[in-house]
Order: sequence, then C-alpha cells, then structure tokens
Amino acid sequence: MKKLNKKSEIRAIVIFVSMSLVLLLSVNIASFYSITKLHNVAKTLYNHPLKVSNAALLIQKNILEIHKNMQKVLHSKNKKEFHKLLHKADVYEQNVYINLNIIKKNILGKKGLVLENNTRELFKEWKGIHEKVISFIEKKEFQKAMNIAKTEGATHVEKLENATDILYKYAHTKANNLHQYSNITFENFKTVNIILSFLTLLLFLLFLLYIKKRIKNYLTIIRRNEKSLQELNKRYTLAIEGTNDGLWDWDIKNEKIYFSPRWKEMLGYKDDELANNFETWESRVHPDDLAHANEEIEKAHANPHYEYRTIHRLRHKNGSWVWILDRGKTIFDKDGKAVRMVGFHTNITKEKELEEELRESNETFELFMENTPAKVYISENGVTLYANQNAKDFFQDNNIVGKNISDTIPPKVYEKVQKSIDKAFEMGAYDTVVEVKSANGELRVNHQYYFVMDDKKKKIGLISMDMTKEKHQEDELHKKDEIMIAQSRHAAMGEMISMIAHQWRQPISVIAMDANNVLADIELDMLDMTELLETSKDIVYQTQELSKTIDDFKEFFKPNKTADEVKLKAIFDDALAIIGKSLENNDVDLLLNIDTSLSIRTYSRELMQVLINIIKNAKEALVEKNISNRQIQIISSTMQESVLITICDNAGGVSTAIMDEIFNPYFTTKDEKNGTGLGLYMSKTIIEKHLGGSIKVFNKNDGACFEIGLPLC
Repeated sequence: MKKLNKKSEIRAIVIFVSMSLVLLLSVNIASFYSITKLHNVAKTLYNHPLKVSNAALLIQKNILEIHKNMQKVLHSKNKKEFHKLLHKADVYEQNVYINLNIIKKNILGKKGLVLENNTRELFKEWKGIHEKVISFIEKKEFQKAMNIAKTEGATHVEKLENATDILYKYAHTKANNLHQYSNITFENFKTVNIILSFLTLLLFLLFLLYIKKRIKNYLTIIRRNEKSLQELNKRYTLAIEGTNDGLWDWDIKNEKIYFSPRWKEMLGYKDDELANNFETWESRVHPDDLAHANEEIEKAHANPHYEYRTIHRLRHKNGSWVWILDRGKTIFDKDGKAVRMVGFHTNITKEKELEEELRESNETFELFMENTPAKVYISENGVTLYANQNAKDFFQDNNIVGKNISDTIPPKVYEKVQKSIDKAFEMGAYDTVVEVKSANGELRVNHQYYFVMDDKKKKIGLISMDMTKEKHQEDELHKKDEIMIAQSRHAAMGEMISMIAHQWRQPISVIAMDANNVLADIELDMLDMTELLETSKDIVYQTQELSKTIDDFKEFFKPNKTADEVKLKAIFDDALAIIGKSLENNDVDLLLNIDTSLSIRTYSRELMQVLINIIKNAKEALVEKNISNRQIQIISSTMQESVLITICDNAGGVSTAIMDEIFNPYFTTKDEKNGTGLGLYMSKTIIEKHLGGSIKVFNKNDGACFEIGLPLC
C-alpha cells in the first residue's frame, strides 16, 4: 500500500505559497518604491524648480524695489519720509535674504549652491554700496550719493539681476531633467509591474496545475490504497487465523468488547455460545490468576508505555483449564485517558506442560546428580557453570559456580587439568586415571572423563569417579592373576620336565656312546688321539646343549618386571627352544610365517607362556586324534595399530557346543591327570589384562585357530 508523503506535499505547498508571497511582496515593494520615487520626484519638482524659481524672481523684485526706493530716498523731502523709505529698504533686504536661504535649502547640485553663494556675495557688495549712499544722504552730500547710486549701484543691480536670472534658468533646467526622470521612472515601474504581474499569474497557473496533478495523484493513491487495504484485510484475516491466536477488542469508553470466533474456540465454544462482554472473560479466569490479571490491566490503563502481558488460566467448556498467554496494547485519548485496548490470546497449554515436564526433569537431574557417587563438573571458557555437591565438596567451595577453575585449584594441578581439557577439545573426549590428594591429604585414585559439550568447543564436562577402592581391588586381582600365572607355570612344570627329558635323551645318549667308545679303545689299546679329541669335542657340544636347555627353561619361569621392546620373531624362537623338540618327537610340522621386522612392547615371558600353551594344546590335540599329517601354522600380520598372531592346526577344530566356554577357568576337555582347566583361562587373562590385547578362537578349514591381537610399538 502506497503512503501519501505528507511532509513532501506540505513542503511543496509551502514552497509555492512562499514564492507567491515573495512575488506579491516584490510587486508591493516595487510599487511602494516607484511611488516613493515619483513622490520624491514630485517633491523635488516642487521644492527645486518652483521654490527656487520663485525665490530667484522675488530676489529680482526686491532688488529692483530697493533700487527704486533708493531713488526715492535721494529725493525725499523730510526726515520722516527718509526714514520711512529706509525702513522699506530694510524690509526688501530681509526678503532678499529669506529667498536666498530658500534657494540654498532647495537648490540641487553643487553648481546650484555655487550660484546661490555668488548671488549672496553680490548682494552683500551691493548692500555696502547702498549703505554708502545712505551715509552721503545723511551728510547732505546728495550729489555724491546720486553719483554712487547711478554708477556703482546700477552696475551691481544689473549683476544681481543676471545672477538671479542664472539661478532661475538653472532651476528651470533641473526641473526639465526631473520631469524626464519622472517619465523614465514611471515607465520602469510600469514594466516591472507588468513582469511581476505576469510572473504572479504564471505562478498561480502553475500552482493550479500542480494542485490538479496532486488531486489526481491523491485519487489514484486512494484507489490503490483502497485495493491494498482490501488485500491487507484479507492478509490480516488469514494471519489471525493462521496464528491460531484469539483476538479481543475492548472499547473501554463505551464498555463494549469483542471476542473473535477463534478466541471462543480455544475454550471449546462456538461463536454464538459466548456473549461479547467483560464478564465472559472474568468469570472464566482461574481464581488464583484473576487478581494478577486485573492488576496488569490496571497498570496498562494507567501507563501508555506499559506493555500488557500476562499468563493465566481460562476454564474450558469441558471443565479443564487452558493456559493462555495474553498480550495487549492500550490506546489513549488526547487527555491521556485509556479508551481502547486490543490484544491476542495464545494457547500455551502444551508449552506449560512441557515446562512442567522440564521442571520435573530438572528436579530428577538434580536428584540424580546429587546422589551419584561421581563428581560432575561443567565449565565454559574456564568458568564453572555447574557442579554437583560431590564436586563442591571436593573443591571445598559451595559457591564454585561462576568462578574460574584456575582460582579454585593449585597451579600445578590446574596445568594438568588444562592439558586434559585441551586433549578433550582435540579428540572430542578424553579418558584418564589420575592420583589426587583429597582435602584431608589422603591420596585417592580418580577416573576422570572429559567430554566436549558444544560445537564451538567452549563448554567442557567432567565426570570424576573415586576409583581408590576399585584400584585396590584391581591390584589385588592383579596379584592373584600373577599368582595364578605362576601357579600355571608351576603346574606345567611336570610337562616341562618331560620336555627336558625328551630334549636331554639324545645328548645323553650321544655322550654315553662317546664314553663307551673311548673305554673300548682303551681296553683294546686302540686309542687314537685324534679320534679322542673329536670325541671330547662332541661330548663338550652335547654338554652345552644340555646347559642351554636348562637356561631356556630357567628363563621361562622367570617373569618380566617391565615391558620391553622386542622382535616378535625372537619370542617365537625362545618358545620353540622349549617346545620345539616335543613337536619333532611327535612328528608335528611347524609352518612359521613371522615378519622378522615386527617389534612390539610387551612382557615377552608372559607372551611366550601363552604361545607355548596354545602350541602345546594343538600338539596334544593332533596326537590325541591321531592325525597322520600333523601341522601347526603360525602367521603374523598387521592391522591399523595392532599386530595379529594366528595359530592354526589341522586337528579337526573345536566343538561349537563348547566354543563359548573354552576360556572359562577350570574348563577342560582332558582327563584330570592331563588337564587343570587353567591354561586357556590364564592365556586370556595374560593377553587381555596384562598385555592390553585380545584373544579369540574360531574354526577354519579342518582345524582350530587362535587369533591374538597386540598393540604395535
């Protein structure tokens, strides 16, 4: 919907009106200026030509009167007449000065003032002559007075007449010039008035055209706005219906209220089932919420800037309670009195139910966290966000939330914790076991699990379990396992001695045979020193073999104290040194395919015990089942970060009925004389608990396979 730009329209009208006023004012100013000019011209025409001309003529007249009067003075008959004529002369003289002052005041231009001054000076000179004549007359020297009057007096009178005539002509010329200036001024005034009148008329016509255009534009905008308003009303209706909000409109002044159909529908009513009055709302508000809702309404009516917003319950038609979010805006009149209020109802029952579920969930969470034996700690950028009571007790600070972890633990401990946090951020989670001192100084073993809680890698969680008791139990179990391993070694001692006997039988037989041959040669006196030397060397070699066998078995019974990095092939060589002869004596072919470059860090004697046990079991199965082509195949391979050792035989495999029990303690398929049921159990214990690997059994082709997985170096 296009809006009328009120400011722009007002600005345009103001500009047009201002321009019109300026033009009208310009016309008035021009008229006033022209009238003033004409007035000044007329005044000047009056003051200069008229007054100056008249004054010049009067001066001429008075000079002539004075001259005539002097003639009469010369012929006066008595003193009375003489003085009377002198008095007249004085009056004429005063008139001359009066008119000279008039000329001086009104004459225009510097030249005019010069002419007036010359005339004044001539009159003063003539006055001196006049006084000289009177002086001679008073002395009765009439002839001298007559001569001066006829000569000097007449000459100055003529000069005065010429001077006044020049003044008269000068004033007349100025009058003509002023008349011409007056005509030009009038013509200019007429031209300016015509131009300004034309411009005013043009501006008025433009203003009329502008008004016409604006009216047309207004009508177009009004039509568009009417159409837009209709569309807006449709959108407004769709928006109201789409939001599922109920509309209410309260005419406070006339005590009328409107509830939309959706408003009533929220409470289970049709539009015609509820009256549009204040009581309809008030009677359905929950008693516990009514006072607060009315209080909020009063605040909204008292303060134009107050935002009415409240949550209360309304009774549904079926008797249940509907949670309502009520928002509204109060409209005030010019006197600041509330006259209308409009707002919306939103059904937030589901949100309230979720809020209640969340509250119960939080309570459950808090209950769980406070009763879990673990210490639970959450931080963001090093600042504690949450800590359960166990964590607070551990840090000995019930107000730890909001504090930086670096302020709650010693610097050295903080460095270790920060390293663990960095690893967790790097890997997503980090698991570690650490030894820490409790508040009373007791050394405790904690299993700590750090995990990242957000994508921005700012929030970290820590679950710490006190594993001291479990660690003690684990240590006890480890000791028991060590004892059982040792016992299993000792239990196999009989078999080992049997193997020693087998391995010693041949060297002892060779030694005995060599000794008998020497004795026979001595009795027959056939002893050859060269043969004796060879026989002695053979006896020494056989003795060394017997000693080596003793060393191999001695090493077998001596456990490793620490893990060593060792070649996998070397471990097999040591194992075959013990059991190899037994395999040969029982016609078992050993197919060994071991990568000679593979190295592992492990407890080699314990691994050798496992290998011997599995190989021995395979040999016994082959012999017991009387397999003709007896074979044991050993293969090594690598997979990711592990080395795999696979030991397979061709003795027919393990029965699926006992496959899941084969690693159980005291489980055996042999009779009591030949088996204790601890061999494979101890092998599994050694591999998984001591060596950190894995062991499994499966059947393949015509035999059983044992697969051992161990970590690489």
